[in-house]
Amino acid sequence: MLNRQLPALTHRLEQTLNKLSAPQKKPNGEYISATDWWELLKSRYHSRNIEFKNSITSIQLIPSAVFENVADNLLDNARKKRMTETNIKVTVYLSAVDSVTLTVCDSGDSIPEIITSRLFHDIVDSETGLGTGLYQAYRWADQHGYLLSLKNNEKGAVCFKLEKKIE
Repeated sequence: MLNRQLPALTHRLEQTLNKLSAPQKKPNGEYISATDWWELLKSRYHSRNIEFKNSITSIQLIPSAVFENVADNLLDNARKKRMTETNIKVTVYLSAVDSVTLTVCDSGDSIPEIITSRLFHDIVDSETGLGTGLYQAYRWADQHGYLLSLKNNEKGAVCFKLEKKIE
């Protein structure tokens, strides 16, 4: 299992180091089909007790670095949440109908208002990390015309959504 996870861990560490050393730098402009990206994501998170659901009815290209960064950050945060809360269900939804949206939900406790008021706009102190992940993911998404938001914040249904900004 470690051999399967090592490349993903190495890749994630490289991404983090790149973000910390050049936080203003935009992610590369590589695009991938949403379907191909989805299959890669499911493969990377195989056997981690995450439910994957999708509705893909059209071929859509997405900025791979943005979607990968956001998904990895949200799933890593959910993993850390599982360390302090029991029986948390994590679900990832990908919709590629008219446009592409990615939603990551967990069934844990809601995020306190003192934190949600600062999410995406400031580095939030974190007991389990540097607190830069969502802040950086939000900025990268914004630079590529996407919006990362907290769509639902109720106990049992905490959901983040990445979607194309409405022009």
